[in-house]
Order: sequence, then structure tokens, then C-alpha cells
Amino acid sequence: MNKILILADDLTGANDTGAAISKLGWSTCSAVNYKVNPQELEQYECISVNLDSRSLDERKAYETVWEAAERFAGPEIKLYSKRIDSTLRGNLGSECDALLDKLSDEGTKDWAAMIVPAFPQAGRTYKGDILYVNGIPLEYTPAAKDPKRPVMTSSALECFRKQSKRKSVLIDLEMVRSDGEALRSYVENVLKEGARNILFEAVTQQDIDGIASVLTECSFPFIAVDPGSFTAAFTSAKLGKGKENEIQTGEKILAVIGSVNQIAKRQTTRLLEETGADYVILDVEELLESDIRRKREMKKASEKLRNVKEENIVSILLLSSSIEKKLISLKKFEERDKMSIHALCEKINNSIAQVAAEAILEGGYGGVFTTGGDITVAVCTALNTGGIKIKKEIFPLAVGGEIQLEDGRWISLATKGGMIGDEDAICKCVEYLLKSLR
Repeated sequence: MNKILILADDLTGANDTGAAISKLGWSTCSAVNYKVNPQELEQYECISVNLDSRSLDERKAYETVWEAAERFAGPEIKLYSKRIDSTLRGNLGSECDALLDKLSDEGTKDWAAMIVPAFPQAGRTYKGDILYVNGIPLEYTPAAKDPKRPVMTSSALECFRKQSKRKSVLIDLEMVRSDGEALRSYVENVLKEGARNILFEAVTQQDIDGIASVLTECSFPFIAVDPGSFTAAFTSAKLGKGKENEIQTGEKILAVIGSVNQIAKRQTTRLLEETGADYVILDVEELLESDIRRKREMKKASEKLRNVKEENIVSILLLSSSIEKKLISLKKFEERDKMSIHALCEKINNSIAQVAAEAILEGGYGGVFTTGGDITVAVCTALNTGGIKIKKEIFPLAVGGEIQLEDGRWISLATKGGMIGDEDAICKCVEYLLKSLR
């Protein structure tokens, strides 16, 4: 029976929060999209669902969360979590409103959101209503300049006041660190005064654990809203430890790399240097030039990948745009084909995913690594697998798990966010896979 439901705005977040719950011993599945049949996931105690809603407009994001809640919510769910981005990107307020509206509509009580934006393990701290990324206010970091969803403020409170129809209030760090009974009383009072989005400042995991402990006694029904740390802490405080804690075998590893940011490019270079692995490049411009040239490029890559697999433990499949110093503009294709950048990226992702899926289904690979939520979704979709069985958090926003293929085989999976980690981040994920295969 499911007890925990996590609704996340992207797959990286769904995976990472799921990993934190799995670490507590709860059997966990990360569903790559919210349209998967919930009955297929009944054996899991925690379902972490990717809504892929971060880049949607406010109305569509609201509808997506509402539809997902309608599919997965139920009396067996003991804890609801709305996973938000650790850098405040996306439709924070409208997505929380959707889940709260759905839950309040189903029951007799008005639900609230307990929001803890901090994620200390990933360098995100929240103090003075400023979200810091490794000590720098969010609005001055590269994350704030995201091309799809830029962030103009470091204030989480401002984000929720602009995006949510509910009253939002902030509980500062001094109150968070006060006596537990004082904090509990303060929370109950602001709820009685009509606040429904309660934001808590936090700098350390100890702060977050303290908030979780106090809220176990809260008389008001609420959802946990955070990048993952608070959801895990509240699960532990409220529900305790689970009882699960199958590693499968295989031979070789395929790394599928499609992220185009400079962080991922440096990580790819490091992987090549450290492992001596061979690689196959898919030319992005060939993929977009015409359908004939796209199919020809994919076929050529598939043939090369077979040869590389025979000679290497680790094979790498990457896009030409994922190579250091290689810059590719999609502008000419956007204008020529009258397609949005989003649609062009989707076409590219689906192309590399199809090549990867074909190679995996042929056999020989016991593990696969993917970087970037969009690439991971595309690969899982191409393999026709609805979810990821979460096994472990490799490091913050990078998780290890398993996926089941159509023929019944299980293979190991490691995946991380495209901009996550230091230069050896991909190496760490590949090392995790190597250990799992041993």
C-alpha cells in the first residue's frame, strides 16, 4: 500500500527526493511521467512522480498537478510532498495551489503548505528570506539565468506571494531555532490567522530536522514543499523507517550525455580522461537538417556504438553540442522549420534516446547513465519503462536505481541533473554503476 506521494516538477527532482525516501527503507519508484497507471505501482510504498511541469505556463502547470493528484491521491497516502526546484525555478505557487485545492476539495478540512526551500547538502541555505547557492544570493548565480525559467529574485516569500492565491508568511531562523513548543504554537497561530503557505528559514540539516519534528504534532493537514531534505526528514519523523533495504548483474555501461551546459561539458571531458572510454557522437545539425539525414545519422551512430561496446567496459553516446567548445545554434532551424526551441530540443533528445534504447535492448549493457532530466525521460520513454526503482542517492541530485526492460530484464541506472555536481560528478555516477555490476 502506498503511503508517500511526491509530485515533482522534473525527473531529477523526482529521482532525488525518491532516493532520500528509499534511503529510509521505504520501497520507492520514480515514475517518469504522471500518466503511468497507478495500479502498476501498487507494490511500492513511495511513488515519486515526474510532472515535467517546470517550463509550462502557470495555467497548464496547475492543471498538470491537479490531474496527477487526481490519479494518485487517496486515503492510503499518509504524506504528500510537492517537490520544488532548489533554485526556485518554475511554477511554485500555482503548483502548490493545485495540490492544496485538490486535497481540500476531497476532504472536509482546508490544507496548508509547509515550505522549506533550503537544501543544505546541495549548498542551498535560506536566511533573511534570501536563498543562497553556495553562499551567493540566488539572483546572482548562473541558475537564475536559466533560458527557460529565469529567476529574478532571491526571495522565496516573494515567489510564493506572486504565484499563489493563498496567504504566504515567513517564519525566520530565530523562531525556527527556538523552543519546539514555541515554534509549534507560532505555526498554529499563523494558520488560525489564515496563512496557508508557511515558509521556514533553515541553514543546516539540524534546522530542517527540528522543523520536521515540531510539525509531527501539527493539528492542521499539510503538504511538504521543498527540494527533498524536508520531505525526507518529515517522513522519518512522522512515519519512521521502512523495511526494505536486489542488485542485479550485467557486463557493460552506456553513458548517454545530452546536456549542453558548460558544467556538463567539463564533466564529460573528465569522464573521458579518467576512464579512457570510447565514444560515439550524434551530430545535432544532421539530426535537424532533414528526416532522411536524421535517420542516416542515427543508423551510423548505432553501428559505431556496437563496435565501441565490444572494445570497452564503458561506452559513451553524446551529442555534438555536448562537447567542450562546440557551440551549435538552433536559431536557423527554429526560423526555417517554424518550430520552437523546446520542440527542436525534444526532437534531438528523442533521437539520442532511440539510439541508446536500441543499443540497450540488443543486450550487453547492465547499466546506463543519463545526465539531464529531459534526456532521462526520453531514454525511459524509448525503453517503454514507466518508472525507476530508486536504490540510492549517489550525491545530492544524483541517484542510482534500476529500470525493467520489456523482456523482463533489470538494468542499473544512474542519473543526475545536467548542472549538478563538480567536475568528477559523472565519474562518480559511472563508478556507482561499476560497483553495482560487480
